[in-house]
Amino acid sequence: MRYHHALEITLIRPLAAPELRRTARAWPLAANSDATRLMTLVAAETPDRAVRRRLHRLPARLPIDVITTHYPDASGQVLLNLVLTPATHSALKAGARRAGQPPNASCTWPSTAPWPNMPTRRPTASTAPCATCSPAPPLRPAVRGRARAHPSPRRTHPMKPTDEQTAAADAFHAGDHLALQAGAGTGKTTTLALLAHGTKRRGHYLAYNRAIARDAATRFPTTVTCKTAHALAFAAIGHRYTRRLNAPRRPAWQTGQDLGITKPARIGEREVSQRTLSNAALRTVTHFCHSADSTITHHHVPRLRGLEDQPLHKQLAQLITPFARKAWADLQHPDDGKVRFEHDHYLKIWSLTDPKIDADFLLLDEAQDTNPVVEQIFNNQRSHAQLVMVGDSAQAIYQWRGAKDVMTGFDGTALALSKSFRFGPRLADEANRWLAIADAPIRLQGSPQVPTELGIVAQPDAVLCRTNVGAITEVVQLLAADYRVALVGGGESLRALALAARDLKEGRRTNHHELVLFTSWGDLQDYAGHDPAGRDLQPLVDLVDQHGTDAILAAVNQLTHEGQAQITVSTAHKAKGREWPSVRIAGDFLPPRDSNQQDDSGRPIPRPIDDAEARLAYVAVTRTRARLDVGGLAWIDHHPDGIRTTNADPPDAADEQCS
Repeated sequence: MRYHHALEITLIRPLAAPELRRTARAWPLAANSDATRLMTLVAAETPDRAVRRRLHRLPARLPIDVITTHYPDASGQVLLNLVLTPATHSALKAGARRAGQPPNASCTWPSTAPWPNMPTRRPTASTAPCATCSPAPPLRPAVRGRARAHPSPRRTHPMKPTDEQTAAADAFHAGDHLALQAGAGTGKTTTLALLAHGTKRRGHYLAYNRAIARDAATRFPTTVTCKTAHALAFAAIGHRYTRRLNAPRRPAWQTGQDLGITKPARIGEREVSQRTLSNAALRTVTHFCHSADSTITHHHVPRLRGLEDQPLHKQLAQLITPFARKAWADLQHPDDGKVRFEHDHYLKIWSLTDPKIDADFLLLDEAQDTNPVVEQIFNNQRSHAQLVMVGDSAQAIYQWRGAKDVMTGFDGTALALSKSFRFGPRLADEANRWLAIADAPIRLQGSPQVPTELGIVAQPDAVLCRTNVGAITEVVQLLAADYRVALVGGGESLRALALAARDLKEGRRTNHHELVLFTSWGDLQDYAGHDPAGRDLQPLVDLVDQHGTDAILAAVNQLTHEGQAQITVSTAHKAKGREWPSVRIAGDFLPPRDSNQQDDSGRPIPRPIDDAEARLAYVAVTRTRARLDVGGLAWIDHHPDGIRTTNADPPDAADEQCS
């Protein structure tokens, strides 16, 4: 018997208006107010067949995260309660009377009635029958008419639990502390929601940022609180500092003067200005706040370009540390102080109180990017709560700002999610090359139903760059080709680099943290051209020398919003968590320099690929669903590491589960 199954499709990002119109032309649907959830009807014998039938037309069109089936009743009808406009409601009632049908229907499910097509596995909160439907956010039709709906009883698919997801659920229900390695597109949040729906215990989901916490709150049961670590800290301690949080901004050099930094200092051959010393002192406090340490020490002092050598950095650290400690002491006063109070400050203050989170279990998302301070708070709950962390160690790309991959050393059961629903086998093979180079504890399986291709992309949806400098170059070139271009995160970082370059070209020192120690444009040109540490600045130097800073600033002013753009430019770091139908990798992903060794033909042998660079490349190549142009990473085909990993056997499945 064929039923009409209602499918609710949750997306990983809002659909742009053109995408929504194209999808609506393919099949009738309704969308919620922010176009992150869709609903459609599909005729099929079973819910799974309904999902597969719709997916047959969807992978290249929609960024799907979760599909939920709403079950038909015993007569094969879907039970939905629609709240319509008065005019539409009157018209429906009139039509029902003419057809001899009752004008209203109840959206309830008898608690004693069996659910059709239900699996016979262990019942969970997401599969248990209920008496009435729970309300959902309003839906906005993508076609004519206005409607709001709340669904009938449902279960959530990823499309159905994989063996790996089932193993994770079993380990969770057994009470194990759990570290779940989840590769790109493998449905990690869906899996966490599966765990949470399978228990009546009280849980807490620690989200990476506020947007993720808000989204999770719509997908987790009410027994799970979804908040960031900062939100917990603010509720406990941060609210006491509200007056200081709302204080006006002050230039760092003024704060430095209040701390006693009143004159420049000479370190080696460079004179470090009072402004630079003040910035370094405040950044030292920030590094300390991200750490699990109880006091500020020399290793919290940031490294500055031009002072990378250890003896020079040691001199800087000895100079800066006392001022940083003075700044931290100032931050302890709730009502007033000289140093601007930031959100990371009250998080650190809270962590030093050894806080206890009142929950039976904790779920830590994006664990690979967790700051040591949050790791410390999380691990300190082990004595009274079950700990579950999920993330992808191969996407640990924020160590440079204090993040730490806490998964590999976690004391608990290690499991993996390796089947990606985002892309197909060919792209999984490309991703696995980088995973092998990074010595990651997981290898991906692509979905055969998702036809992802590798090849040239003339007009990609997104161009991913290694650096902000590379992003400037792409923006200028694409605008010159008359494309409408958007930049993820906006153009302020590029504007700041261009203004810093203009200052140097005009003979002025700049306050930009990347270029603060250079006295002139010639000084920067020499550093970029001859110092290995400055190689990443060479594209900026070339761009400014070729086009001038005014052209770069004009290009930044021409940037448009992503919804109106033909091509979106992003750094790989800012693209993390995003995806596009087609992606091109920009040319600033440079291969390693040659070593002093030569092969049998006398050609120089390239140096090994750095693990951090391999992880960033992995993030970049897994941002697409339909087509990838490897572009600036094509050199991997000729690098010894790439050739070796292409021919290598994948890790043993048992090793993946235990690593």
